[in-house]
Amino acid sequence: MTETTRPSIEHHNGSIKDIFAQANENRDYSIYARSMDAALISKARSIFPYFGEVPENGVIVDAGSGTGALAELAAEEFRGARVYGLDFSHELMERAADSRALMNIVYGDAAEQNFPDNSVDIKYYSTSGHEIESFGGKGKMTDAVAATFKELKPGGRIVIRDIAKPERTDPIYLRILSTVG
Repeated sequence: MTETTRPSIEHHNGSIKDIFAQANENRDYSIYARSMDAALISKARSIFPYFGEVPENGVIVDAGSGTGALAELAAEEFRGARVYGLDFSHELMERAADSRALMNIVYGDAAEQNFPDNSVDIKYYSTSGHEIESFGGKGKMTDAVAATFKELKPGGRIVIRDIAKPERTDPIYLRILSTVG
């Protein structure tokens, strides 16, 4: 009997974006979208109170927005703000474009800086930290937080509803990389 092994990232000749595309090639986004949207109200209730006062024309970014359902709810809740749904998945962003009217869609990698320095009032990660870490690789959520601190205006806020699950031997902590914003 022969053993089948999956190639590791170290042996893969493509980029991380190629690996992401291959990993999601046969993913059923309709099931994923339904499960993420099922807890929508609970997610909103758990994070919106941490936004504080959102200024008129303030900028709110949903990092790892998926279908954009939570960003759309944020746009309804914070009517005077400009809300952006940021995601790496073309499939999910297409779903967001088809069904969302109030939020703006941005295709991008949440582990990288996608908005200018000092331009964002609130950036939140809701049920996306595990995806950023899983598909981007170990340490990508740390990169995402570092990029967020650059994007935040002075006094801006980052809200993280979940992070990647640590290994059993890893300590559980969040290290703040900057005090800017």
